[in-house]
Amino acid sequence: MNLKQKTSKTAKAKVPAAIGTAIGFVVLLNGCSTSVEDTSPGDGPRVEDSVSIEAYSNVTAELDFERGTASLPLDPYLVNGDDEFFAKATHADFAYVERCVAKHGFTYLSNIDWSAVEKPENQLFGEWSVPLAQQYGLEAPSNSGIPKVMPSQAEPAIEEAASACMDEAKARAQNTAEFLESPHVDSDIEVMSYDLTLAHPEAKAAINKRSECVKKKGIVLEDDGYLAESYYEQDPAAQIKAATVFAECQVSSGAVQKLFDLYARYQAAYIDKQEAQLGELLKQKQTHEAELDRMIEGGS
Repeated sequence: MNLKQKTSKTAKAKVPAAIGTAIGFVVLLNGCSTSVEDTSPGDGPRVEDSVSIEAYSNVTAELDFERGTASLPLDPYLVNGDDEFFAKATHADFAYVERCVAKHGFTYLSNIDWSAVEKPENQLFGEWSVPLAQQYGLEAPSNSGIPKVMPSQAEPAIEEAASACMDEAKARAQNTAEFLESPHVDSDIEVMSYDLTLAHPEAKAAINKRSECVKKKGIVLEDDGYLAESYYEQDPAAQIKAATVFAECQVSSGAVQKLFDLYARYQAAYIDKQEAQLGELLKQKQTHEAELDRMIEGGS
């Protein structure tokens, strides 16, 4: 199973969420829909060669077991897989529209408390935050990931003004929108690192150990070692039970730490190999983020 297959597999469980889940996010900057599944590494810069992680044994992933987030070497360079970047684009778009509509004498507000938006659980290797599994099961917390903005209901005159303002926002941020939608080397590295992680003997051993733990507790798994698809169709109590058992076994078996550590080491190896490309990508990302910040703050 590659990264795109894993993304598709978990789409029903977590929307929106980070890599490893489908992101149902509408890029309001240009009216197009963008998701992890829409971005195929084959369409962008290629990372053809495998890498060795022998020299990267000191690299580890920093896991937050309460929030289910993982800090990884590639994080600063992410574009297509950066939920926070896409959330900022959404915020910038609506901030601009709200101010623009106000100049016409109207109020047009989104329903999002942007300060409350949290980084979503990273389920690249399945559920692993026990507190989140116990509370939400196979659903995502409402304030995680990319916000789904629903503006307040408006009169026709306000909607007309908002539409015109949205066109202005699109025009101003067109370059950033195109950057967000384009494939970049970061997504290629993610897929390669993921595939190499799963092929590693230590990863296979970790998944087998996790599976033994889960099965002993009566939870059904697919052949790939993840929760059976049938759980996503069951009632919330059954989903919470399955997700909690899986998360508990992820932690107690050490599987989640091992898998993310291997993934982090492959990322680190590719970062060194693609240093020039990633350096240029980071500069571009920072330029676009600065423009989004200006839109949020109301600058010209």
